[in-house]
Amino acid sequence: MGDRPWWWLDDAERARLGLGSAVRRSANGVLLGDSRRPFRLEIVARTDDAPVRLGPIALRVLGNPADPRGRALLRAAVDLLGPRIADDFDPDVVARERVVKEKAAERARIAAEPRGEGPATIIDVPSVCDRACVFCHISRRPIADRTPRGSDEDVERAIAAAAGAILFTGDDALAHPRIVAWVAMASERGRHVAVIGPPRRGVTARRAPELARAGLRKYITALLGASEETHDRINGRDGALGAVREAVSAMRAAGVRVELVTPLIRPVLAELAAITALAAELTDGGHTLLAYAPDSMVGDGFDAVVAPLDELRAALAPIATAGVTVDALPLCVLPEAMRARGGARLDRTDERLHVSYPAAICGGCELKSGCPGIAATVERAVGTRGLVALRRPGAQN
Repeated sequence: MGDRPWWWLDDAERARLGLGSAVRRSANGVLLGDSRRPFRLEIVARTDDAPVRLGPIALRVLGNPADPRGRALLRAAVDLLGPRIADDFDPDVVARERVVKEKAAERARIAAEPRGEGPATIIDVPSVCDRACVFCHISRRPIADRTPRGSDEDVERAIAAAAGAILFTGDDALAHPRIVAWVAMASERGRHVAVIGPPRRGVTARRAPELARAGLRKYITALLGASEETHDRINGRDGALGAVREAVSAMRAAGVRVELVTPLIRPVLAELAAITALAAELTDGGHTLLAYAPDSMVGDGFDAVVAPLDELRAALAPIATAGVTVDALPLCVLPEAMRARGGARLDRTDERLHVSYPAAICGGCELKSGCPGIAATVERAVGTRGLVALRRPGAQN
């Protein structure tokens, strides 16, 4: 084993477990496994809320908790680590160069795939949304006053200039009559093509087969409630959840991967656990919970839907092990079991939307360097109540 810690799983062992080569330092320990695999394995300091405890460490599997393959992965990991158990665990002893090297190798592997997803070129499709989502600035305009932004020529120039994957977006990209042709144009150039937008009842499902034939690989849309009452109210249109169900089913039947996203606004929190369960039922492409921050341009007009941090933490607790992706929430708001999936920075098109780390709280936080911080518009709306300074696992008081 040389200088390898007893709890370290080398390349061959990770391959045997089906994890792939990626390794990174998580907030609580070390996370092993490629994000595109069904499961990843986190090794942390011993904690009573982990499913497996082995001497000074604990093991968690990130993925679908109902899938028996996750339990098999845990058993296989114990079979490997049990015979060499020792009494130490310090994830920082893993050479930084080793982790960086393996992460770079994983990025290179993905980049080498001819149609791998990779970083996407985002292309706005000129279109008009017919919804009135309670968290979106478009809802403030009557439908009759809404107009598309940009031109068809802008879209075609962007497709021609794109170097990697392409994500078609806009107010309602799938509503544009030329979207199938643009998907085909992008796909013919060897691009991985995805579309994000709301479905329209009947229309989106009917177009799914031709979009798939044109080369659409991924469809992303919002899931705003587990019940029709909640989703349709937040979406601003009757029948909206029915349209999601119909479109998701049609896209999957056509071979298009589907990803659902849920903005973490206050109106969804009461149904968040049920939303997560519904997302797992509807799609195999993943479910992402998005930190919500009003754009700076809207002033305080959407402050009422910003979730207080304590309420967010309480709503996330029941789904801490559900395997969802969490985008840009302060690490201290996440339950401990979710922190390995956190850390993504707030990435918005609003250049004036900045984040901060309130010194009175974050100044003493040992995980600050890996934390997304709190958006200025969120701090204005709900304050900093609920932020807490964290200590690294195993740190002495």
